[in-house]
This record gives sequence, C-alpha cells and structure tokens, in this order.
Amino acid sequence: MKIKDFLTNEYFIVWMLSKDADGAAYWEDYIKRNPADKEAFYQAQFEFNKVHFKKEKLSEVEKQELFSKIINQYVPDQGKSRSFLRKKMLYPVAAGLAILFSIGVYLQLTATDSKKVEPIIGRVGETKEIQLITGEQEYVFKGNTVLKVDGSDIRDKEGGTFQAEEGTTYNTLVVPYGRQSELTLSDGSHLWLNSGSTLRFPTKFSGIHRTIYLEGEIYIDVVEDKKRPFTVETSQFNVDVYGTSFNVNAYGDSFDGKDRVVLVEGSVAVETKEGNRAKLSPNEALLIEGESLSQQNVDVSRYVSWKEGYLSFDQTPMKEVLMELSRYYNLSFSKESNMGSDQTCTGKIYLSTDVSNVLETLSAMVDSSFKIEENNN
Repeated sequence: MKIKDFLTNEYFIVWMLSKDADGAAYWEDYIKRNPADKEAFYQAQFEFNKVHFKKEKLSEVEKQELFSKIINQYVPDQGKSRSFLRKKMLYPVAAGLAILFSIGVYLQLTATDSKKVEPIIGRVGETKEIQLITGEQEYVFKGNTVLKVDGSDIRDKEGGTFQAEEGTTYNTLVVPYGRQSELTLSDGSHLWLNSGSTLRFPTKFSGIHRTIYLEGEIYIDVVEDKKRPFTVETSQFNVDVYGTSFNVNAYGDSFDGKDRVVLVEGSVAVETKEGNRAKLSPNEALLIEGESLSQQNVDVSRYVSWKEGYLSFDQTPMKEVLMELSRYYNLSFSKESNMGSDQTCTGKIYLSTDVSNVLETLSAMVDSSFKIEENNN
C-alpha cells in the first residue's frame, strides 16, 4: 500500500481518530504480515497527525452529510465494515474529524480514476547534494546534514572532520533544492539553512564584528555578545543584531514578491542598501521590496516552521502554497492548470526529501492527481 492508500482506508481513518486497542492490534498484525508497507504506514500516520482539523467550520448539516458520505459511499457492503464504522463514529462530529482540511477541502473518499491530472513541469536543474567549500577543498553530503565549526575544523554529527584550509577566511555552504542544513558557528550561534540557499561564514570570527553572507533563507539563534555585533548581509539589505532569534528570507523572488525578516525574539535592525532602516519587535515581519519597507504583526510559526521539516499554513490561498512548494523543490506548475483557483490551505505539509511523497499527499487531499513532466525548454 502507498501513503495515499492508507489515508483513504476506512479502518486506518477510524483507528487514527479513536486509537483503540483493537485497532492497534489489527494494524500491528498487518505490518507483521506486510513488512514492505511499514514505511508508508508510519508516513501516513505522520501526515494524518500533521493535519489541522477544522471541524468548527462545518455546520451540523454538513457534518451529517459527510458522515453519510463516509458510511454509504465509501464502504460498499452492508456487513462488518459498516458496523465497524458505526460503532466507532458514535456522533456526527466524527464525520467532521474524518475530513482532512489540510488543503481547505475535505478528503475525497472515492476512486481516484476520475481525478484530474495536474501536470508539473519538471525540475529546472537536477537535484544535487549539499556542498561545503573551504578554500580549494569541496565536500559533498548526501541528504540533509548538521555541521559545527570546532576550532579550525568543521565536523558533522557522525564525527566526520572537514579541515578548513589554512589562510581561508570564509567557507561556503551550498544547500540545493529539496534539502536543508544546520550549522553551529564558531561563536555558538546556531542556524538552519533552507532549500536553494548559499551561506558564506568564517571558520573563526575575528575583530569586533561577526558577519555572515546569505543568499536564500536562514533561521538563526544568535549568541549574545554586546562587544561584537552580529550582521547578516544579503544583496539587498543587512540585519544587525546582538542576540536574538529571527528568520531572513532573501531569495529575491518570495511568493509575494518581497524579501522578509521575521523576528521571533529579541531585537534587530534592518538597513537596505539605499540606507532605509527599520527596527523590529518580536512577532513582527518586515517586508522589503526595493526601497519600500513595511512592518506587520504576524504569526511567526507560519514563517519559521520550515526548519522543523514542514510548512505551516492558515487559510493560505493554494496558489501561494504551490509557489512555496515550487521554490522548495525547484518545480513549476503548468500555467494551464486550474489547481487551487478557489481553495485555501490550513494545516501542515511535511517537507519530504522525495517530492513524490509531497505530491502523493496533495493528491490524497484534493480532487486531483499530479505527474511530473520534463521541461524541454
């Protein structure tokens, strides 16, 4: 079974809602008999638990209709399956809970043959591995990686050592599309580097300033040092800080066309190359568009959840959701596609290293399926 098969299986749905002992025994026995399905089963549990159930947005009539849909349409026979569902779904609100509102529309518990196929034009470039460049040396890492500057060396969590060449002032960490990396700098500051990003950082900070250079997106916890201010430099603006937690988005092509700094805690000042300056307070975002700066209060979790391995949305237009997924995986959705024209997303989407897992989740949640087509242009 695939992830989608579990997400559309009535026994799986009911057990995930009730978590009763009989259901646990049933699925434990199933995995023992079908070990090849183990990974998909646990991934389906993860996806199901990430869902934000919006049962409060359903009227009682809608709940009754959806309950009938699950019982009468999806379960074809009149025997054990139906009685099992009726036993577990004791009241209409359970039907509302059985709806996966991760994409703003309920899960279609029907055959997938009638689904529209939404093409995705293939990757702009082939997937590459994370690269660490120090002097003339280049190190390659498979999958996501965690690195730490330790004296004159850079180490990974497996104990590997990557020695910075003598005389090298700055190292470069390159994170390709569909990957993420963590890095602890020499001063103890901890940062996460997002998909499609490049960071230049020193093996050791010297002088009275601590400066790193970013193209892309990072989340960073800066170690406070009042004698040595910390600066994140991008091509369009700089962020000055002593000790705080914040997110910097400096791709230059954000889903709303703006670069962004989001402050989680502490205090930062942002200055553009044109000399415009603004200070931020916690739970504020600064949108940067050329010389224009605008501040607004935000739910910071919306902008920093990527470092935890998922994207978080709250009634976000599907167009923006697809744009963010396009950025992360370096994909472009077909211009002819009508996908998401009137849909919103509330919930969380797990950022799998395999884009096919994400597309499978989307297929399970909306009345469409997806295929990747090569871009021959």
